This record gives sequence, C-alpha cells and structure tokens, in this order.
Amino acid sequence: MDIAYVLYDDLTALDVVGPYEALGHPSVTPRFVADRVGPVRADNGLVLHADTAFADLPRPDVIVVPGSSRFEQALLANTALVEWLAAAHPTATRTASVCSGSTLLAKAGVLAGRSATTHWAVRDLLASLGAVVRPDRVVRDGSVITAAGVSAGIDLGLVLAAELWGDDAARLVQLLLEYDPEPPFDSGSPEKASPETLAAATALLARRGERFTAALAGVDVQVVTTVWENESVWVAGTPEPGAVLAVGFPGYPLVAAARFAAAADEPVPVLDWLRPIRVPPVRWGGPPVRRPGRRRSGSAGARSSCGPGR
Repeated sequence: MDIAYVLYDDLTALDVVGPYEALGHPSVTPRFVADRVGPVRADNGLVLHADTAFADLPRPDVIVVPGSSRFEQALLANTALVEWLAAAHPTATRTASVCSGSTLLAKAGVLAGRSATTHWAVRDLLASLGAVVRPDRVVRDGSVITAAGVSAGIDLGLVLAAELWGDDAARLVQLLLEYDPEPPFDSGSPEKASPETLAAATALLARRGERFTAALAGVDVQVVTTVWENESVWVAGTPEPGAVLAVGFPGYPLVAAARFAAAADEPVPVLDWLRPIRVPPVRWGGPPVRRPGRRRSGSAGARSSCGPGR
C-alpha cells in the first residue's frame, strides 16, 4: 500500500510527521512526494527529503496533505501539487489533509460541496474555496478525511489506521505512541481559549500582515485590485512593467506581492516577507473567463490577519 505524504516548501512538519508515525504498518510503503526529488524545507527550518516525484506516483492508495503557516503563498506557488492532487484523488482509496492542507485539496476541486475541517484561522478561507466547514477535530466525507490544526494530524492518523486495519490495530498504535494527551492548559481552540489568549493569538497573526506591509515600505503599489483565477493572477487595468501587485483572498488581503516583469507571460518573483517564491504567469489586458466558485479578490493596503503563527 503506497501512502503518499505530500511535501512542499514551507509545509508544517508536524502536519506530516504525526500521521506518518501513526501509519507505520508493515503493509505500508511510505512515499514522500513532491514536484522534485530532494530536500524540502519546512516553515520552521526543518529539512525533509522527498524521495518520489509527482510524475512517478500517479496512483497512490492514500494521500496525506499537510498544511503550512504560509498557506496563502502555498496556494499560489504549488500549481504542480494541485494538478497532481486533482489527478490522483479519483483513484485513491482515501485522501486526507491536516490543518491548512485542506485549502490545497479545495483548490484541486476535492472538497467542492464536502464537509471539511481545518485550522481555526483558515475556516473562512476554506469556506470561500467551496467546502462546508465544520469545527470538528476530524471530519470524514466519503473517501476524504480532513483534520483540524497541526496536532490533529495524530488523530487523523488513528482514524485512518482504524479504517485501514480495524479498531484493534488503531488502539494498539495509540498505546505504542502513548497518545494520551493531558495538556497543561485548556486553550487549544478558539472556542475554549480565554478572550485574552484569543486576542493575543489574533494580534500575533495580524503582525504577519504588518511585516508584509513593512516589506513594501517605499514601494509604489500601482495596482490595488486583482482577481485570482485558477492558475493565474488577473489584474484590473494595464500596469506598467515594474508595478507592484498585491494578491489576496476574501478577508485575506496582502497574501503576497509581485513586481511585474517586462513581458506578460513571464513568471513574476514574489516579495514575501521571509523569502522569494514564484507565482504562475500574470496576465493583463482583459477579464478572465471565470469558473463558478473560483473567483478570488483582494486589495492592496489592507492587513492580513490569517494563518497559524509558526
């Protein structure tokens, strides 16, 4: 049984390691897949290794997609991953995600109309991508299983273990992992956290937007309204080469910024506040042909307030 653990730059390591540890069954061949074989750096700096390219594993039995604290950029930067998910999901027996990995499933069309969960800070974004969002720890809808933020990946692994090998096997895994959490605090969700803790977390997330705004200090942002359509960023108006584009989603403006290249069909480097990434080709000169449920808009100058603060 091939279980594909999806890797991409800036993923959250525990999102993939938790399920991996719970699914270490003798019948499993773990495959760490990415767009290329080689090292992949997690958002906290940990380096993982992809041993399989997407093209070499078109039909895995099970798919596990981790999230990222920089999930907005992940949505823009991982076109090959999303295309692979869309192609591999129909033949997989189960497709799963942890944390904001659900947004990549949604972009691939896997969650359209399905119930799903995700990190609490990403619920609105996931809903805007077509999922029916629930606040549960783990949600199953058909062959798709989604888990809430980060630590819920272990719960996901146990649910998958029970489905694949039975409840007794999953109980054995739980005992071997000594998964019997007794957290010293009861603030692991916005529903349980105190108002003060929730306010502090919200402020921490908001500072990501402030760092991004600081990165654009002194830059003349000429384009203030955009539409993100599938694999391209469509721009309202006709900007000059060198103009700066602010890319966002509903409620999540300032996801990334790109300085326009000299030609419309060239990939554009993105001014992330941590490191450069790349987005698909930017096009301008006319409105796109939009597909239902895929329109995303944003504006420059607003503050980003989303995403796990890792």
